[in-house]
Amino acid sequence: MDLIESAGSGASSSAGQSGRVGARATNLSLALVAFLCPALSACTSTTSTAAPAPPARVARLPTVRPAFGTSLPPWRRPINVLGGADAAGLRTGPEQSPARRFACHLDVFVDGKRTPVAAGLGVDGDYVSELRTSDTTGTLEVESSGAGERYVLGQLFIEWDVRLGPAYLGGLTVDATHNLTAFVNGTEVSGDPARIELVPHREIALVYGTPPSKIPNTYGFPAGS
Repeated sequence: MDLIESAGSGASSSAGQSGRVGARATNLSLALVAFLCPALSACTSTTSTAAPAPPARVARLPTVRPAFGTSLPPWRRPINVLGGADAAGLRTGPEQSPARRFACHLDVFVDGKRTPVAAGLGVDGDYVSELRTSDTTGTLEVESSGAGERYVLGQLFIEWDVRLGPAYLGGLTVDATHNLTAFVNGTEVSGDPARIELVPHREIALVYGTPPSKIPNTYGFPAGS
């Protein structure tokens, strides 16, 4: 009887010791995990892949409203030229060294005859617009402070205060016997002529009514333009 009780007491003591050892091991494991988790998290965060950069945005063509001028040709230079430039969304200020400079050319024909493009559009003394004319040859000069800027023909016509759209050119309107046709480098183009983009050495022709004997497809631009 005493031997049985003694054996049982020894077994209970061993089991108690094993339980305490197991508990200490479990506590040690939990402490180790708690210690390592922040370090593992930091390591994971330092090796994460950065998000890819967004694609470069391409500047959109400016959207402009037609000018209100409905007079008949020839169209003269308006008095408030810089006001027209502001209305066209063009920068104005003292002439400076531009980031980009180029020229394109405009011909306007009314019933087969060339109508001059007014000189001095976008020019008022020492203050100038990004888009302007120096003479009546039809050469359009663009001097932009931003390399990615884009321009359209409608902006020039706002400076000129001459209404331009698919069915009108100033006070001239499309009817049964008169069409308004636009050409770019000698090729007819459809749509709104005010949306024609101005790019280096582009030849643009607007033809109202009877066309000329030859539609120009190029222009002799000065060197460096």
